[in-house]
Amino acid sequence: MERCFLTKESDIYSLGVVLFEMMCGRLAILKDHKDEHRTLVSLVKQYYKEGKLDELVFEGIRDKVVPKSLITFQTIAYWCLSVEREERPTAREVALQLKKALEFQEDFEIRKAKLQSDYKEMMRMLKLTDVYSNTSQRISTTCSPKESYFKTEKCACHKAAMEK
Repeated sequence: MERCFLTKESDIYSLGVVLFEMMCGRLAILKDHKDEHRTLVSLVKQYYKEGKLDELVFEGIRDKVVPKSLITFQTIAYWCLSVEREERPTAREVALQLKKALEFQEDFEIRKAKLQSDYKEMMRMLKLTDVYSNTSQRISTTCSPKESYFKTEKCACHKAAMEK
């Protein structure tokens, strides 16, 4: 019987497995259509070699996570799965990379919220502009230039436009 010792490096490997379980929405041991067991790690490594790692990412996550954040998350998770334990990142490096991935996501969400509020403000301003331009068009098409300029009360169209 072979004995394995748990180390900080083996914990990092396990963390990599858990990160991919979360990202892919799958368990570490997979049952495929032939009723054979396959590990998520072997699937991840195969897709990585084929350049298709994004295809494993759970759809609900892929649609909501900014690409830069997802790439950072995938990179650190894959680094954790290094065969040689000396090549795996330290817990500190993992934490720093995960924090960076979170910051990319938060920055995007903040910019997105700002963009949405700016858009709403622009639309409000456009509606006001539209109201003014429609009023001015109604006035200028029926008034003489002098009446329009001075907006005299004698002009019936000004009275109607101002009331609306």
